[in-house]
Amino acid sequence: AVVSTQSTGKNLLEFEFAGQHTELVCFFRPPKSDYTVKFVYIKCADSDGSFQITDTQTDCSESAALKIIHFNALLSQLHISECLVAAGLPRRAFSLHQSEVFTSELTEEEALSEEFREDKGKIFGYFHEQ
Repeated sequence: AVVSTQSTGKNLLEFEFAGQHTELVCFFRPPKSDYTVKFVYIKCADSDGSFQITDTQTDCSESAALKIIHFNALLSQLHISECLVAAGLPRRAFSLHQSEVFTSELTEEEALSEEFREDKGKIFGYFHEQ
């Protein structure tokens, strides 16, 4: 399990896996950037927002999904910054907007249809129009 409290200044990350426990202290300073990214949780019109979970998870609510998305957004932000450094470029980051839920007009049946599975670009075009 990963516990993350992101606030400006000192933050404690706790990692636990296979009975091993490690703590990592990180300092967070919000990046100043002209680039902003917003992660969006897309759900179908007939969905309650719950998602598939692993055997160890118990909360599959929409709010839990947003917390997972936010944590992964932070990891993506860190990874991109470090990849820039590895490529010999200066460390940069993008700003993160609060993740949000987008309710599509598609039903689950439509979203899982063969039409959308065969043409991946079609579903992105659909959401762009909405």
